[in-house]
Amino acid sequence: MKKQFAAITLAVLSTVPASAFACSFNYSIYAAESISKRISAQIGKYVTNEYCQKYNKEYQIVIIAQGYMTETLSVGHSIVGLRKRGSNVYPANARSGFRSKEGNHAVSVSFDLAAQTAMDNLIDVMSDMDANLN
Repeated sequence: MKKQFAAITLAVLSTVPASAFACSFNYSIYAAESISKRISAQIGKYVTNEYCQKYNKEYQIVIIAQGYMTETLSVGHSIVGLRKRGSNVYPANARSGFRSKEGNHAVSVSFDLAAQTAMDNLIDVMSDMDANLN
């Protein structure tokens, strides 16, 4: 029962509009709850006025993020794109990337790296939105 509640809560939190630059925008995050919280806490700083004015009514920001760990390496990976609101299509015209940090770290390091990479990719998407539309 707790797992279902957490999944429902994450799904609801991930689609709540956030405000940036006097506009509300919609985004979906597909990630572990810890990564999702890190992204949600900072996404508003990276959404541009241009996005709000030109694309916000028709498009949604999509973020897919994952953290990975081995005994000697932590990695954060993300994909960020735009898709039509109401669509569930995978954002094929998206930016992806990863960050890594050598050493034996706590799992939270991979979550931090995934969130940082997501913001890096969001900056790239915002810099050339026409090329990233789906």
